Amino acid sequence: MYTLPVSFSVEASGYGVIETERSAQQMLLQLVRDGGFNESEDIHLSNKNCKWVVSSALQKAIRRGLSEVAAKYAVALWNDNASYLVRRLTVIALEDIGGANLDLCVLVASLVSNVRWLRKNGGYKIIAGVVTLLAQSAKNRAACDITCVVEYDPEFLKKKESLSSGISKTELFSIMRGSDNMFMCQLVLEILCGEGVSREQGVSDAQVLREFYEDYEVPGYLQFIMKKGKLCRADRLHIGLLVNWLFNNNKFSLKKYSGADLSRMLNGVPEAAYDQHTRTGKRALAYFSKAVLGIKSEMARLNQNLGFLGSAVFNTEGIVFDVEAVSPVSRYLEEQNLSANCVRFHVSKDDMLGFYNLVSSNLTELRFARKEVLGV
Repeated sequence: MYTLPVSFSVEASGYGVIETERSAQQMLLQLVRDGGFNESEDIHLSNKNCKWVVSSALQKAIRRGLSEVAAKYAVALWNDNASYLVRRLTVIALEDIGGANLDLCVLVASLVSNVRWLRKNGGYKIIAGVVTLLAQSAKNRAACDITCVVEYDPEFLKKKESLSSGISKTELFSIMRGSDNMFMCQLVLEILCGEGVSREQGVSDAQVLREFYEDYEVPGYLQFIMKKGKLCRADRLHIGLLVNWLFNNNKFSLKKYSGADLSRMLNGVPEAAYDQHTRTGKRALAYFSKAVLGIKSEMARLNQNLGFLGSAVFNTEGIVFDVEAVSPVSRYLEEQNLSANCVRFHVSKDDMLGFYNLVSSNLTELRFARKEVLGV
């Protein structure tokens, strides 16, 4: 297995933001020297619209630890849209790797806004090394779960609306410092960073964040991830990673939750690449809902539409990691994400878990639906 050298440890280095980037770039150069990766193959996207399926397939292959498969998709994106690829890899690292490997998150984040440097110093060989490390790394979705709870739970939506109006930066900072609730911390940090709110509502202020970093002794590498996450438009995942780090370091005692392995492939492509974010995926979900009588009738009973089915497919897909870094915080957050979706769709926990099980037990039909839509 290809791994980062022991010498690369941003957690132990004590580096600031600038030193963190320089250290990461040196590590990337070592990937080129020691990795034995080949030059980029001449693989391109067949059309602009397929970028989203290829991007999704890249993420699903990384989740399952399929290094060579992931590298194939990375080649196509690198050749046709390198700037998009480096942003997407950072989002994948924040969403699926997170606190399980903060060194790797820093390494991937250092690619953002550095495509010209990449091309001069190894190009696709660096990308191949990074994708391999992502696929082989332990995974953790805590940052994603935190952001999902704050995004979908009506309680926090109301609080965001009230806190975004007429409250000074100092007051917000006081609320954040005085809260022992990780979701409230996430919510206030989003507002302070100007994320997930309108330009008028956001109160992003570098001085306020510097005070927060100093008070909580946030290390330079996490400040670096916060900076790069904002640049690559990581949809608040970088904030979720910071909040996860804060609470893991306080060692809260939280509930546990266990899931099932739902790893599937379709003609060499992780089949969940064809999900609700693409036109192909939406057609497949519609086909799936009609093909499986139990799913259609259950959706009717719960008064739900394809958005509910898509959410169920997404949330069951999120537990297919080949190597998962389990922590009390991450299991607690999975429970909270489940609860947030129950509130979002006005469905009981038992009904939601029952629907998840119904989806997972009919994956053969879902695969057939995707093949029919794809014509393979």
